[in-house]
Amino acid sequence: MLDRKMNRLIATSSVAVRFGAMALVGFAASAVGMAPAVVGATATSQASSICSKVPASEVAAIVGYSVPTGQLDAITLPATKTNYEISTKSISCTYGNETSLATIPKVVTLTIETTSKSLTTAEIKQSLAKVASDGVKMTIKPYSGLGGTAYYFTFSEAGINAQGLSVFNGTHGFGAAVETNKLSLAKLAQLTKLAGSL
Repeated sequence: MLDRKMNRLIATSSVAVRFGAMALVGFAASAVGMAPAVVGATATSQASSICSKVPASEVAAIVGYSVPTGQLDAITLPATKTNYEISTKSISCTYGNETSLATIPKVVTLTIETTSKSLTTAEIKQSLAKVASDGVKMTIKPYSGLGGTAYYFTFSEAGINAQGLSVFNGTHGFGAAVETNKLSLAKLAQLTKLAGSL
């Protein structure tokens, strides 16, 4: 029973961080489903040359500990009424091991995405309210210095804390997230710049 609960926490945390790193579109455009089980969503996971654009050594130099080579997760969400008729293609590179609660705080996720249209501020706020009503405690603040429209976000669920930075440039976005609240904002910004090079 404990193993099942732990696996659920790990899955919830890692998926939520990936979607949070999707420049908030993961939360905003698909707030009712924070996993590839969203109706019509497709997902793949494999090693990729996309992730090799940011070597593990560059990520490690920022966070201060060794990380494995980034593993690709590609998620495509179709346009539906639930996500404001916005389709999303997200590519995440995960640097870290998500096999236990002890390893989660060292996971780093870099994400790039393309949406079929930009989200409005009202749509983002509506969707974040939906996420909060589902039990995720989330804060979001504007952030400057990364180009485009950027946001710093934090969230916690089931005792797992995470933070990230997301940058919007019209229908393109990129971001970085970590599953800990102990990484400085300056280092998180450096990781976000790496995500922009994917």
